[in-house]
Amino acid sequence: MLSYSSLAFITLLSVGAVADAVACCVPRSDDFVSPSLSAPEHQQCPANAPLSCSSGTTDSCCYEGTNGLFLSTQFWDYNPATGPDDVWTLHGLWSDKCSGGYNQFCHPSWAVKNVTSTLLDLGYNKLLETMQTNWKNMNGNDESLWQHEFAKHATCMSTVNPACYSSSAPKYQYVGDFFTSAVALWAQLPSYKFLTDAGITPSTTQTYTVQQFQDALSAHVDNSEVYLGCDRNNAITEIWYFFHLKGSVADGTFIPTDSITSSSCTDGFKWLPKTGNGGGGGGDDDGSTTSGNLKPSGQPGCLISDGSWFTSGTCATFKVTETVGGVSVSSSKGPCGVDGQGKFQCGSSVSSSDFTLDENNNLVYGGSDAWSANSQPSGQSRAAVYSGSGSINFQINFAS
Repeated sequence: MLSYSSLAFITLLSVGAVADAVACCVPRSDDFVSPSLSAPEHQQCPANAPLSCSSGTTDSCCYEGTNGLFLSTQFWDYNPATGPDDVWTLHGLWSDKCSGGYNQFCHPSWAVKNVTSTLLDLGYNKLLETMQTNWKNMNGNDESLWQHEFAKHATCMSTVNPACYSSSAPKYQYVGDFFTSAVALWAQLPSYKFLTDAGITPSTTQTYTVQQFQDALSAHVDNSEVYLGCDRNNAITEIWYFFHLKGSVADGTFIPTDSITSSSCTDGFKWLPKTGNGGGGGGDDDGSTTSGNLKPSGQPGCLISDGSWFTSGTCATFKVTETVGGVSVSSSKGPCGVDGQGKFQCGSSVSSSDFTLDENNNLVYGGSDAWSANSQPSGQSRAAVYSGSGSINFQINFAS
């Protein structure tokens, strides 16, 4: 990871500062250059460590085999305007499954209750200053976003495992290393500068094509395709850069690769300035709730309050609440989640999972809208519902 002295240069207040920070610490070329990282407390990894997602290698302190597709994700929150008006703020550093989709909240015991105090205890004051300016929750509670990002994503990275650190390391060194690496990678990707250097600027009237943005951005990551995310107004709000990793999150090398997710922007989209006009996505956690039913597509019946599928009687009412990372789901029985066997269930003792709703209001878990059951229920019988494919496959639509 970058040293504390290097981090002092990444107290970023503008894109110019981003560029200066990168220039001071890392050699630049026409190709992407991974941040200079070092983590002496982490288990040392061999120089010839395999690239993440390589076949025939298992997860370890030096290799990400299961969740080895990394995404450095950025927000453009234009309403409410969030962060500096010339910076794409950091959303997070994610590790998706090599085969697509993602795991989440894998090791709850690794999480911390307060990221701010943890970083201060480690002496990472400059890192925290950078995050307070550039890793923003559009609703104002940055700490909740940081906690969420670590608990949801970092706890699924095998190389972040606290067991990978020497016994002399500070207790939460692995937390500091994750946030340092996330910020260092983001600092290498000043999207605002990439775009404006190509003559692309925020505007309330100008429209752009997907190819214009791809050309401007991919040139800086070895011509790898990036993901462009637009909101319901077809205004861009997110950019995702994809990488494989050689070594560990703490001190490895990020190698650009093509996006495996189709961009949601369509030609004629806008890049609106941060002036507060229009919609605007981002790290929101305003808690707005919508009530409705959950129905398996193309199948009779619906889900009932314990999360099982029932074809007789009345559909249960579910509440979908916006959270930092998407939505949570609950019924009269309690919160809903997906357990270790992939079963969807709701109850007072169930740990709530993170879901999202796609553009068709289908329930998405772990990046996939695939759900299944082993059999179709009839009469008074019920069928358990599982994430992923099975004997009977369907999507679950939220009808409000």
